[in-house]
Amino acid sequence: MREKTEAPRPRNAPESAGRYRYRSGPAQRGQGCSSAPTERLLRALAAHKQRLVHVRARIRALTAQRNVSLAQAVASGLRISAAAGILGESVPGIRRIALAVDDPPSAVLSRDEHVHALQAVRTQLEAAASAKETVERELRLLVAQAYALGFTDEAQLAALAGLPAESVRRSLRCRRRAGDDMASGGPDRASDSGQEGS
Repeated sequence: MREKTEAPRPRNAPESAGRYRYRSGPAQRGQGCSSAPTERLLRALAAHKQRLVHVRARIRALTAQRNVSLAQAVASGLRISAAAGILGESVPGIRRIALAVDDPPSAVLSRDEHVHALQAVRTQLEAAASAKETVERELRLLVAQAYALGFTDEAQLAALAGLPAESVRRSLRCRRRAGDDMASGGPDRASDSGQEGS
């Protein structure tokens, strides 16, 4: 038996009447009505959330690969300071990583080959980190759209987007602040009034 999915209530519905909190504002579509924009938005959130899961997994795998390659290079005689320069990390950080890898697999590589391996994994990690930032930025935009459609419960939005609740909270706080500024005529209105009165 399929479970019924509760459609978002209008944003001006009483907070105590249901599970989620909604902002006061213009009436939305009634409960039980599913809008095409909402369905498209939910699909986009799900797709971006899955992309974020994949890129996070890739970052974890590349980080593990970097750590093993680093430990192998140091065990083969590459200096910690040289490895730090190659990976763009601090010397203490590189030392901690190298010491944290227990019994790294032996690698019969030349110094240049170790250097090349470290450079390659750094490039891949930077690309993965950039992809993660892009997906997270797109997710925050989708969260803002969901908020405008009536999804104003921060925990629900965080779950839909796969983002930390604090990240969603900050995004919504900025959005609400911008909305308040627009409603009051913007932050420049007070200064304009002061100039007129002077």
